[in-house]
Amino acid sequence: MTVTRRARRIADTFADFDAQYGAEVTNALSNQARHMDEAAADAQRAVDAAAADPEVAAKMDASVVTVNGYRQMAQMFAGAAASARAACAAYEKLQEEAEDDPGW
Repeated sequence: MTVTRRARRIADTFADFDAQYGAEVTNALSNQARHMDEAAADAQRAVDAAAADPEVAAKMDASVVTVNGYRQMAQMFAGAAASARAACAAYEKLQEEAEDDPGW
């Protein structure tokens, strides 16, 4: 099989996939990013609220694992949101390239 034929098969396969699932893929990735952003914000709010209360802050100092756990969760959620946004952007770029050059 020549490179051109192989490229055509890949383009056709993507076009078929995109026609059936493209909207669902971008919607799912956008929803995942939004959900992870909300989870990151919730975890960060929990850390901030606890740190603002002197009594709770003292207890948090005694239990660093809890504080660091919330902080790490916020970072992980934010990272997951960024990954979902990056995957969505890459998929949308493929869609644009396919529209601009149907034979890519």
